[in-house]
Amino acid sequence: MLYRTIVRWVCALSLVASAQAAPPALDAAQQTQLAAIAQEVFKGQPMPPDMLAMCSQQLRREADMRRLRYDPWADIDAACLTPKNAHEPRDTSYLSEKERQDPEMAAIVKATHEVMSHISFVAKTGNSDFVGYWQWPKGTPLARARIVIYDTEGQFSLSPGRTVTEALLLDGLSPGEDGAQARYQRVRKGLEQLGAGTIPPSYQALADQAPPAPTVQPAALQDQLIKRYSPKRR
Repeated sequence: MLYRTIVRWVCALSLVASAQAAPPALDAAQQTQLAAIAQEVFKGQPMPPDMLAMCSQQLRREADMRRLRYDPWADIDAACLTPKNAHEPRDTSYLSEKERQDPEMAAIVKATHEVMSHISFVAKTGNSDFVGYWQWPKGTPLARARIVIYDTEGQFSLSPGRTVTEALLLDGLSPGEDGAQARYQRVRKGLEQLGAGTIPPSYQALADQAPPAPTVQPAALQDQLIKRYSPKRR
């Protein structure tokens, strides 16, 4: 019953997004894939408009890149998580057997996973960082959650981006690169046309945003929990 409800909800939202930006409509198989993302990645929580647009565009790109004149998310090397890779932020298979037996490493893993219990990860950057929603306190709606990044060094940070797409845009562009301003405008306009919302007019304006700070920040919570679980304190 829940899955059928999600399918109907995704179909309705997709029709709204298509009407606004007029991208190619998703076929039945793509609608089913999008519903699976909504259920397994977003855990049935309403998908914010930018993520609905991003995941829909990713499905179009995977089906037939030739039909797409321009894909702004591909331009910044960003991807939605899917049921196939949604487990990756919590994956520890890269640890050696020696590391797995290390009590300090065990404390770090336990603390990190506990922090992740407050995060809904939904996207991945070209640098293999994961992007999601910091839902502290638990139950915070995605629309009101701060955007959090978990990097390849195992560190958490809050993005000034108001949406996942804005956080991905900050990560995927460098203001110092040649043609940075023109590229930013190209990506920004492409994102807006596809339904990602209104994005600040410049990279600097985007980076200078200051969303409200949460009472508990993921990096601080991680540090606190590592100290709590460390065998050195026992």
